[in-house]
Amino acid sequence: MVTVGSYLIFKKTMYSLLAFVSGWISEKFGLHEVFMASIIGILCSMVFIAGGVVQIGIIIAFISNGLVSVLFPALALSQGNLNRLQAMGSVTTWWDLGAAAGSLLGLLLIDILQVSNLFWVLFVLMIYVGIMTLHLYKRNKYYE
Repeated sequence: MVTVGSYLIFKKTMYSLLAFVSGWISEKFGLHEVFMASIIGILCSMVFIAGGVVQIGIIIAFISNGLVSVLFPALALSQGNLNRLQAMGSVTTWWDLGAAAGSLLGLLLIDILQVSNLFWVLFVLMIYVGIMTLHLYKRNKYYE
């Protein structure tokens, strides 16, 4: 059985490795494409975890999350001079809020919904938020 420590070591290792190769990957395939692929990877990881394939889901989540966190500063820089600090500050704030809310509400929600149902709910919620985000980007002409 894999321990939590092993997952954390894998996560930190992936973040370190992705810091070196993410620039090359984004140059080769495009920054927005790699960023969207990593978000799709996070969604797929939720489906794996909800379906009971937890170890594969966690590995995919760590790799995809690593790409998102490593590439986000470059994505913020590509938004133009006016939105750089706002984009970085907004993502950092939401990232911290998500971590705090997950820590506070996670055990309660797991108790109420069970693990599988919780990840299905999160999957649907992320799809909805993603669609709304793309709609707002296109409406405000931030997304190119």
